[in-house]
Amino acid sequence: MKKVKNNLFIAAFSIMGMMGFASCENAEKGAIENAIYVSEANQNIDKKVPIDDKGAVTTLTVRAANIVGSKVTVSFKKDESLLDSYNKRYGTNYKALPDNMYEIVDPVVEIEAGEVSALSTNVKFKPLTEEMINSGDKFALPVVIADIQGGLSALDNAKGIIYLLDQVIVTSVPVIGKIGGVGTPIVALLNTRETDYNLATWAFEMRVNMSRLGEGVGKLENQSIWRVTVPQGYKEVDGEVFIRFGASNLDGRTLQVKMKGGSAQLECKTVFNAKQWYHLAFVSNGSKVSVYVDGELDSTIDLPTGNFHFGGPFKICSTPNYFAAELMVSEVRFWTREITQSEIKNNMFAINPQSEGLEGYWKMNEGEGTQFIDATGHSTPGCTENNRVINWEHGIRSDQK
Repeated sequence: MKKVKNNLFIAAFSIMGMMGFASCENAEKGAIENAIYVSEANQNIDKKVPIDDKGAVTTLTVRAANIVGSKVTVSFKKDESLLDSYNKRYGTNYKALPDNMYEIVDPVVEIEAGEVSALSTNVKFKPLTEEMINSGDKFALPVVIADIQGGLSALDNAKGIIYLLDQVIVTSVPVIGKIGGVGTPIVALLNTRETDYNLATWAFEMRVNMSRLGEGVGKLENQSIWRVTVPQGYKEVDGEVFIRFGASNLDGRTLQVKMKGGSAQLECKTVFNAKQWYHLAFVSNGSKVSVYVDGELDSTIDLPTGNFHFGGPFKICSTPNYFAAELMVSEVRFWTREITQSEIKNNMFAINPQSEGLEGYWKMNEGEGTQFIDATGHSTPGCTENNRVINWEHGIRSDQK
């Protein structure tokens, strides 16, 4: 019985684990002491809340582990220390939502005698201001049980919930590659400030939507959606990164990453669909490169020894003779450090341009023209090759609605 008890105690972050523990204890000692917890935190301490120009509404509920014998009154409060601990643990940088931006409709709720749960209350969020959205900062509301009247205490591991506000971004994006499926594809060139980035750790991110992907080996090559070349005086094996959909020996829906002249090469497990948005992240920790698709780890490959030498400009659609699709692209980023999965997941649609190690950040949201501004201010604007006129798509939503 002690072994079961210990294993379940390790899983105490899960309310289900706690209830399993309680059942073992009950078998030996009878009923255990009752406790109050936030129902929304029964699996995870955080909950994403999509928010748009109309704001957002979500629920807040408290429960007891067992039926209460008499009425229990529970009150809530904002607790920024909970968010501070969360940021430190997960390497995130959420800012506490200002008090005037939300309302807990019923900050005091009751669990009636003979019940296990109070009626849910709503938490209402005002739309984020334009200044808040443009900052690239992320906002969250940490709520905890402030007080309990009725002789019970809060369950430590589930006494609070952090609402992560997930801003729905509506933006314009450029169309790179073949326009209308015909003509010479347009190439986008993104400038950087250095002539030689000598890096062990680095990362690239981008959101992409391909109009066409071949279904079958050798069907419709699209190379490359991203290419990082080496500075003058170096060879491809010193640091080139080349990312494409399909090849003569690949299914057109397969994303391939070639590095250092092909000395390191991987094919993603994801089977990609045309006309669908994906967030892609390519991260080097110095010994391996990991590829994330929509924030989830897809593939990893070991690297040959030696740093990567990168030299701008970076290219989108670098091999126009082998690019069959129109490519919509946004949120292109270059980091001079490794980024974490938490950073990737929480910043897919926007990020603070002054984030540590963010060397280049092209939002690609100008909506017109042929130039692409680096939001970090580190480099001169990128542009289309020879300033060729491009099409722009407007009203693109991050929730794909």
